[in-house]
Amino acid sequence: VIEVAMEGLSPEFTRHFFYDGEEGAARAADPPAVAKACGLQGLMHGVHLDSWCFEPCGFSLNGLEDGYYFTIHITPEPQMSFASFETNHPAYVSAAFTERLLKVFAPQDATVLVMSRSFRSHASPAADADAMPLAPVAAPSIVRGFECVRETTEQLMPSVGASCVVLSAHGDDMHKIAVA
Repeated sequence: VIEVAMEGLSPEFTRHFFYDGEEGAARAADPPAVAKACGLQGLMHGVHLDSWCFEPCGFSLNGLEDGYYFTIHITPEPQMSFASFETNHPAYVSAAFTERLLKVFAPQDATVLVMSRSFRSHASPAADADAMPLAPVAAPSIVRGFECVRETTEQLMPSVGASCVVLSAHGDDMHKIAVA
């Protein structure tokens, strides 16, 4: 499972999730169009998506693909903008996907949490060669535009582990990325 919690979302991104006025009401009536316009739909190819717009603002999206789930929640208010992404699909547990996700949301801060039942610590990689090492998912050198503030990997129980990486945008560069 990968979960990404993001704070300080780009105003260019959050503008899609306010539904006041005539134009906003028209957007709220078509949640799939909102998901496409802000770039969310492009993150999950082939996934059956069900999205919802909350009035006056906010957004939620759930998805299913071959027994895997996806969920996104967005609170766009500028005082405390927040978004979360979660899936149990192993193909999305990668630095490349984390980078694509952060490029779309353009947050100032992100916490990436990966949990696995097939855990292998970096300290003893030979213990279980088939198990997934957790920490490289959001390696700070791979996720461009962010620096690592904190990184921890813990074995919670035999074969169950969690890795948490806290990332922060370098200055305000991420907010300059255009959202397609």
